[in-house]
Amino acid sequence: MRKTLIATSALAFAGAVAAAPASAADKMSVGVGGYMEQWVGVTDISDSADKDRDGGISQWSDSEIFFKGKLESDNGLTFSVKVELEGNTTGDTIDESQLTVSGSFGQIVLGTEDHPAALMHYGNQDVGVGYCGDSGWTGVTGCARNGGMGLGTNGWILGGDEQKIAYYTPRISGLQLGASYIPDHTAEDENALPNGNDEDGWSVGVNMQQTLGDASVAMSFGHYQVSQVGAMEMLKSGMGDSKITVGTYMSNNTAIEAYADALAGDSATTDATDTLEALRTDAAAAETSNANAFDTMASKAEEQTWTNFGLQVGMGAFSFNVAYAAHNGGAYMVKKMPIVVNENNFSGAATACRTAGTTGISTDAAAAHCFTTDTGTDLDTSTDGIQVAETASNNDPMNDTARTVLVKDMSKDYDLMSAGVKYSDGPLALSLTHMMGDADDGTEADATMLSMSYSLAPGVASKTSFISGEQGTVEGTAFVTGIAIGF
Repeated sequence: MRKTLIATSALAFAGAVAAAPASAADKMSVGVGGYMEQWVGVTDISDSADKDRDGGISQWSDSEIFFKGKLESDNGLTFSVKVELEGNTTGDTIDESQLTVSGSFGQIVLGTEDHPAALMHYGNQDVGVGYCGDSGWTGVTGCARNGGMGLGTNGWILGGDEQKIAYYTPRISGLQLGASYIPDHTAEDENALPNGNDEDGWSVGVNMQQTLGDASVAMSFGHYQVSQVGAMEMLKSGMGDSKITVGTYMSNNTAIEAYADALAGDSATTDATDTLEALRTDAAAAETSNANAFDTMASKAEEQTWTNFGLQVGMGAFSFNVAYAAHNGGAYMVKKMPIVVNENNFSGAATACRTAGTTGISTDAAAAHCFTTDTGTDLDTSTDGIQVAETASNNDPMNDTARTVLVKDMSKDYDLMSAGVKYSDGPLALSLTHMMGDADDGTEADATMLSMSYSLAPGVASKTSFISGEQGTVEGTAFVTGIAIGF
């Protein structure tokens, strides 16, 4: 009986081993891949707000090494890993790292990877240097990430490689959905301890691919949204013992700007050491005066959102695309100009103030507080503005308490559009793309790219781009050429 049990157990164990999806010898093998791009460019950049801004000749590099592995198990699941090592970086050494589990149910992605609104988006089809992180060739912002307006309408303009949990459905009748949850959108490429998920986020994407006769159509829609906790800002309340007036506040700012202009060589002030030291001293005192009137309070912040739409239509060797994106930064800032609050009225007789045609200002302590209602340059002459007494209904703004308020930062709210065409025939590809941006604060940007790519060998292409761009006070043109190698 005992021998029978032992034999039965041995057979059961052997059967279990035979049914196991993979043995130790079947572990995942990892291969190496990646890309390298080397560029040489000639640029001409001018900035009406910075006379020292200039272009010139530059050489840029962009390269990454990929470590990838894939294992198909007998239970129908496929496991794959990817780790991207940056070859040119001043920040992240590892760009992305994630594990993907896929099957008939779709894909689950864990780790650092772009969000669905970016990965599933059909945007620009430039075949040259690209217009995202490499847009600095013309001085115009490409992918702005979480900063101000940028023209990267290909979808990678917001968000990035935060730790996330993502799911993608199988493609059914040309349609695919994707969704991700981001526990902490401020922790990019790093692990973050649980902390209430006050700065979490989510992203969704949907795209469709269809063939209509000889034409192919691809459409996409995506949305990215993250929570923001109000950062601490310095807000001038004017309620403390160190409150200052509007006049003092404006004078302080003038002193600070005068020293900055002198350092930049943008003023008529000589650069004599004693003169600069006097300006520095005045500016330091002005900054102290302003700082002493500051109270700290939490600024307001709303959810940050990013929505994009893309359409591509292919007809033979030609492919056309349009893309649109809208960003709501949910950011607030301290308003620079103070609000008049009429707190410093004085009592007294209006007749004590000088009027037009008279000279002198009453120094009687019981007299009304006097101020000019016009812009006279010398109050001791009869040609200057009329002096009147300050009352509750006739206020002198220059002696009111200086205050600032939180207002919406309109530079973080903007719309982006792009349109382009791509031609591909054998080893040759051409593309023409135009991008536009319009922020709610009035800032505008645009860029046009004409690019060419020619395949020299498998995975090797020669690429060239002509770029012209303008954003705010900056204008630039660039000719960029280089080699792109994939391996």
